[in-house]
Parts: sequence; structure tokens; C-alpha cells
Amino acid sequence: MSGPKRHHYIAQMHSKRFADPDGILHVFDSRRPHKGVQKRTPRNLFVEGDFYTQVDGDGTKDVSVETEFLARLDSDASPVIEKIVNAARRGCPPNLSVAEKDVWVEFTYIQFKRVPERREKNKEEILQEMRRKLDFIGRFQPFSDRELSILDDEETMERLFRNSSIQNVRMTSVKVSGVLSEKRIGVAVIRKPKPKRSFVIGSNPVVKMSNPGRSHLADPTVEVWLPLARDVAVTPCPGERDKVVSANDRHIREINKSIFQQSTVIAGCSREVIESIVGDYSENNSERLGHAI
Repeated sequence: MSGPKRHHYIAQMHSKRFADPDGILHVFDSRRPHKGVQKRTPRNLFVEGDFYTQVDGDGTKDVSVETEFLARLDSDASPVIEKIVNAARRGCPPNLSVAEKDVWVEFTYIQFKRVPERREKNKEEILQEMRRKLDFIGRFQPFSDRELSILDDEETMERLFRNSSIQNVRMTSVKVSGVLSEKRIGVAVIRKPKPKRSFVIGSNPVVKMSNPGRSHLADPTVEVWLPLARDVAVTPCPGERDKVVSANDRHIREINKSIFQQSTVIAGCSREVIESIVGDYSENNSERLGHAI
């Protein structure tokens, strides 16, 4: 199956909300710190060739996760995000319909899973699970010499891992989605936003803030923030109704710093903001720069 080769793991309709008035994003890539802050357009950021392409043993490619699942999800989520952002800027809660809330829950949950950092973090875990399953099968049906050679083939195992991780993107956790559905939507909006006072977006954009020993999403003290625009960030929150609060400088800084710490790439509408975040963190963590997270 042929299809698009450039796959955005952060949708363009999402990242463009962080651009400056000229539609430009100011970007820092921790793998190339010597290049400093550069300029990119949403089209050329948070994109990787064939990132969601599954490849069979005979070389056949399947891009359905990108073309059928993620394309549909991003298309459905775009007007919902627009509604949340516009309402927040008016100081109003989003008050989504049931159908819109379902789309929002799915988008938020999938955004956890679709990014490169998550795939890399889960790599060893997925490979171990694949080996456990294969070992279990082998107890009841011994593998042939050919099958055993495949298990020892690093290239084949890497391909199987890649395909498994791509398939996993479209699989929804009923437990996690249930928790997100039960919670209301909390919105933090930056009043009178300025380029130097804004949220950033990262290659791993969902930030989880919790206290030691209290990390479950159902815990009312756990915050999961996803910036939607340079002046709006959203979190599932307990309660009976959606909430809108003014984001203060400390909160903005905490979210931006957390996004930088967990992302390979960060971007925003202001060069100064990006340079400030990188500078503050690199003073005490210089060994992190120059390495992918």
C-alpha cells in the first residue's frame, strides 16, 4: 500500500497554534545543541519519514495507522481544540458535547503514545513481552530451525518491534480512557499573552505532574497538562464542571520546563522563551544536551 511518507507525530493543526505571527516556530533540538535555536514551519517540524509505516517480511508497507487512524483523529480533534482554545480566550469553560468529549479523550490519550520518546521508552518492554509470548508458544509447539533463526535475527526482531509499537498506537486502554472521561476539563489561559510569556510545545508534549507515590491518573492530586496553543493548556480535573483559571508565571514555567526535560525537541512563538528554558536547565544539566532523551 502506497501513501504519504512524511508522518507528523505532532499534528500541524496542533503545532501551528504555537507559531509567531508569521507562522514560524522557534525550535531547539537537544540532539544538535550546537545549532542553537532555529526557525521551522509546522509542516517541517515534528515529522519523520515512514514513522507509522509497518513493513512485512516481504517488504510490503502498510501506512493505515497514519492514513486511516491518525489522519481521522487529527481531523476530528481540530475543531474540538479550536472550541476549547476560543472559549478559554473568552474566559469560558469549553462545555464540550458528549461526542466532542469522546474525541478529546481519544486525542489526549493517543498523544501519550504516538511520539518517538514513548516508542523508545517502551522498546525494551515490548521486546521482552514479545519474547515471553514466543517462549510460551514454543512450550506447546516447538519452533523449527527456520523459526529459531528468525528469533535470533536482530533485524527481524527490530522490524517486529517496530510493527508492534505502531499497531499499539491505535489501541485504546479502556481503563485510562475511562478515567479521562470521568474527569472534567481544566483550562489554564494566559491573560494578555506576550511572546515572552507563552507555553511551548515539545516532541513529547503531555506533562504528568504528581507527588511521590501518587501517580495514578485517578488520583485527584495528579495533573496531566497538554498545551494546546501558546496561551492555552489543558488538564483533566476532578469536579462536576469544567474550569478556567489564569496561568501565572510559575505555572507556565513549570509546564514549559517539564516539557523540555522529557522532549528531544521544543518549539514556541518566542526565541527568547526557548533560549531561556534551555539556558536555565543546561546550567545544572549540561550532560543532557547533545543526547537524545
